[in-house]
Amino acid sequence: MGGEYGDGGSPVPSGAAARSVSGCSPWPPCSRWPRRVAARLPWVRRMVGHREHEAHISAWTMLFTEHPGATVLVGVVLDDGSYVTGTLLSFSRMREDVADREITLRAPIGYRAPGERTLTELPDVGAAAISARTITLLTVSYLRE
Repeated sequence: MGGEYGDGGSPVPSGAAARSVSGCSPWPPCSRWPRRVAARLPWVRRMVGHREHEAHISAWTMLFTEHPGATVLVGVVLDDGSYVTGTLLSFSRMREDVADREITLRAPIGYRAPGERTLTELPDVGAAAISARTITLLTVSYLRE
């Protein structure tokens, strides 16, 4: 059986004999296996920086997780023309972009009423929940800490 020697000193088959069912050579280890492991184990995903393909995640997930570790500032224009801004607290992680989901913002919460030009910070408001059903425009900024 022809082959080269691996780390263990035993011959490693080459050519057709070395191909696995998936078509990937077992020596050196297949380059696909780290991605497969990362896709299944969240702690490995965080270590290797795994990111799902855009076709499998929502637009919100793409926007809100674009820069890990950054503070995400969100501004939304609502269907009545009002504007709300704040720091992202949480968001629905549903895979589909549906109207029955929400984002939550934490203080300071800014509000501009429809037709007004002045943004006012809402006193004594610690957080706000906004339904996707009412959002017509969503903007995101990232602040590095």
